[in-house]
Amino acid sequence: MSKQLFSKHNISVVVLLFSLFILNACMSVATYNEEALSEAVALSKKTNAFLENMESIVESERAYAKFKEEYIEIESDISALLLINKARKDNWTTINMIEILQWLWVDNRKTHEAENTLSDKDLINQRSDNFRVFDAIIAGEKGKPQGR
Repeated sequence: MSKQLFSKHNISVVVLLFSLFILNACMSVATYNEEALSEAVALSKKTNAFLENMESIVESERAYAKFKEEYIEIESDISALLLINKARKDNWTTINMIEILQWLWVDNRKTHEAENTLSDKDLINQRSDNFRVFDAIIAGEKGKPQGR
């Protein structure tokens, strides 16, 4: 990944946080949903385990082909989480966060594919980005009001 890509990641996190404040102020908020929270927590654990596993492998042996199936499976899980949340009324903030997560995941997968490796530095940044976005998604869901 290039330094420019890192700045895109940082900008997307800032946009995410800014979106949270603006959208929360302008819209009504969806009610708490246990299924959505459980799915987000499970997916967070899955992506973290995937990245921790990759981190345990020597950088020179992180060929994209070894991880392709898991990348695509997690990408599919992110899409499913997005669909679950799109079905909920007044849930735009969470939808925006998941779309940012999806963009980051696809961008990181494509970079890994193009370079056919992932440096330790890039992996640390990817884990950090994922943690921040999942943290916002999970905290946001926990902070939603119970049924109306």
